[in-house]
Amino acid sequence: MREWLAAREWIMGAVVDEEDTEAAIVERLLAGSAMLWLGERSAMITEINDTEAGRVLHVWLAGGELAEVVSFTPGIAAFGRMMGCVEATLEGRKGWARALRPYGFSGSRLLRKAL
Repeated sequence: MREWLAAREWIMGAVVDEEDTEAAIVERLLAGSAMLWLGERSAMITEINDTEAGRVLHVWLAGGELAEVVSFTPGIAAFGRMMGCVEATLEGRKGWARALRPYGFSGSRLLRKAL
């Protein structure tokens, strides 16, 4: 998977949970339960979760150049809406909250945006 090799350094640098091993990440990508978004200087992995409140597009992992990662937001939101998602979520550091507030996200550690 050529895309994974290009994104590997950025994504693995974003991993904080021990259970998110490279093998586990690649397995989910290959199974189609997670989707890789690749830029020139960053990458992001999303997943869609079905909840009682509806479908949620969750940004699972993201790394690389912050400005480029943030620039993925409109396209990922459009994808989520197309997939029937009612909300987008992201769990991350305080810097993410500041960067994504102009795109309609709210919260501090768990960020949310209605789609």
